[in-house]
Amino acid sequence: MRFFRVWLVLATIVGLVDSGAAADMPVKAVPMKAPFAPSFSWTGFYVGVHAGWGGDNPTGATSVGMATFPTTLTSQHDLDLGAHGPLFGGHAGYNWQINPRLVVGIEGDITGTGIKASGAQSAFCPTPFCTPATVVPGALFTMSQEVNWLASIRGRLGTIWGPGLIYVTGGAAWANVETKANIGDAFFGCGGGGIACTYSAASNVTKTGWAAGAGYETALAGNWTVRAEYLYYSFGGQTLTAGAPAANCGAPPCIATFTSSDLNIHTVRAGLTYKLGQPAGAPMAALTPRAIAAAHSWSGLYAGIDAGWGWNDLTATSVNSVATAPAVLSAQHDLGASGPLFGGHIGYNWQIDPKFVIGVEGDIVGTGIKASSAQTPSCDLAFCQVSTARGAVMTMSQEVNWLASVRGRVGAVWGPGMIYATGGAAWANVDYKGDTGDAFFGCTTSVGGCEYPAASNATKTGWVAGGGYEATLIGNWTVRAEYLYYSFGGETLVAAPTPTAGCTAFAPCTTNYTFPDLKIHTARAGVSYKF
Repeated sequence: MRFFRVWLVLATIVGLVDSGAAADMPVKAVPMKAPFAPSFSWTGFYVGVHAGWGGDNPTGATSVGMATFPTTLTSQHDLDLGAHGPLFGGHAGYNWQINPRLVVGIEGDITGTGIKASGAQSAFCPTPFCTPATVVPGALFTMSQEVNWLASIRGRLGTIWGPGLIYVTGGAAWANVETKANIGDAFFGCGGGGIACTYSAASNVTKTGWAAGAGYETALAGNWTVRAEYLYYSFGGQTLTAGAPAANCGAPPCIATFTSSDLNIHTVRAGLTYKLGQPAGAPMAALTPRAIAAAHSWSGLYAGIDAGWGWNDLTATSVNSVATAPAVLSAQHDLGASGPLFGGHIGYNWQIDPKFVIGVEGDIVGTGIKASSAQTPSCDLAFCQVSTARGAVMTMSQEVNWLASVRGRVGAVWGPGMIYATGGAAWANVDYKGDTGDAFFGCTTSVGGCEYPAASNATKTGWVAGGGYEATLIGNWTVRAEYLYYSFGGETLVAAPTPTAGCTAFAPCTTNYTFPDLKIHTARAGVSYKF
């Protein structure tokens, strides 16, 4: 609802600017011989390279048990294996331009990725097997997942728009995924009288799934083209099992199970392609991309919309403490997240000579970048001697509601468009929340009963920098692909116990929730109209 109101205000501003410009300024349209660029034939083989960013958001679950107690030692909450990382690879394909407007084709690609994540959580032993319920010292559940490469074979269907091709694509996909899991030490029930046991499992598999997406590819000089593309990959999950080595462990027999959810990967990437050869008879004297760029003046007021993807990578901490033990209960929280972006921009350019453009731009985008984490806390052994209250769970969450900026732009005309750098002031509206579900013996007269909630909504000020490429289309329309990096400070919330009937604190206890600096990467595409 908050972003809807922001977007309504932006739409109203753009509407007022449009009506004012229509009343006071003559609209300069670029004369075009046709709504497409016939000088470039898309038919033929092509090869190219691409680079970008990808992200996923799977979860992992772990447990170890024996026949009589299937979940004797269990992680109460899923491990967050959401990750993101760089992409780099190559593509090749063939296009058929079946008429002046429509193009069909087939493309194959392979892409190496840096998408990898790991999670660790203190093992928890529930009642009635362990009384009282305990966090097992050193018994950590760990899981990691790494996507080594992605590949696909896809069909493409496109329509010529301005100097380029807007297209949809989809087909079969493959992913090579490496998964590892371990439980560091077992406990009494599976360790044969307290002897340490380990339960490790690993796999490397090539998964089969599907990919779908869309993009825009524009002609440059000669047979070169440049593209911006979004692809979504979908693959199934995986389950690993492990038994402890017999040499280290006594009876009874125990089995650990590690389960990772379906793997769904979002990618945004830019590519450079070379078409091999120019078919005989292709018209070469009509309107070329260079001619389009020369005819287009960048000077003037413009407005448009943006859509894309954003991500961050941060680790937060929660610490519940009493005066005599400054760090009694503590947990780390992976709050790395990714999500969609949608918004609008408005600005003004000055073309100071045929090659260079300067300008100023403001924008606001709503985001779906949000993450939450629930962790079984570890207890300072000097204070707790392993006992904690059942359900003593620490939770933290962070949600970026919207991003806004006012930036300068400096660009150079290149091919049918402009390559530019941009930077300036930025703002982010962020919701922060934290809670410790039940306190433990050290802060209450009896086990359980206290909560430590805290929440904040803050609009943070920082900076943003990035760059992009904006290409001319038909008339006064342009399309862009852009990367922006935002930087903001962190946040610390402090919570005292919430008074309840079951909470009788005999020591002054507080919980600190510390959110580190917020760094956000965004990749987005936009369309603009110059008034």
